[in-house]
Order: sequence, then C-alpha cells, then structure tokens
Amino acid sequence: MKVNDFQKYEVTLMISYEDYFRLIYETKYLLEARLGADRMFIARKAIYGNNRRKAVQKAVQWFWKDFKGVLGPAH
Repeated sequence: MKVNDFQKYEVTLMISYEDYFRLIYETKYLLEARLGADRMFIARKAIYGNNRRKAVQKAVQWFWKDFKGVLGPAH
C-alpha cells in the first residue's frame, strides 16, 4: 500500500453456485465467499486507493490476476 492510498473501498463479488464450483474445479479458491440467498456466493475484498477510479482499476487487476477470466468479464 502506497502512502497516498488512504481510502478504503469494498469490492463485492456475487458468484452463482455453478460458477463457484467451476472455480474450485479450476483450483482457484475464494475462501472469503459465503453462500447467500438464491444460491449465490458473496465475497467481499477491501481495496485501497486515493480515488474511486484507482480503486476500480486495482479491483479489476486483482480479479483478472486471480481468476483469469474463469468467471467471465468483470462488471
């Protein structure tokens, strides 16, 4: 974390039941995901940035680095 990355933003991923088990099959584990309503897994991750644009860029980079498109595009 850089000195000027002082604001905390929370990223929320909502993953369908089938997609979550596809992640496990690809050996990409998301331990912070919890099963919510309607068989959706919900995962939250904290991202730090000096503004919302930088936080979104970091979140998308994290998403592609960890999941490499297994879940499809980030939106």
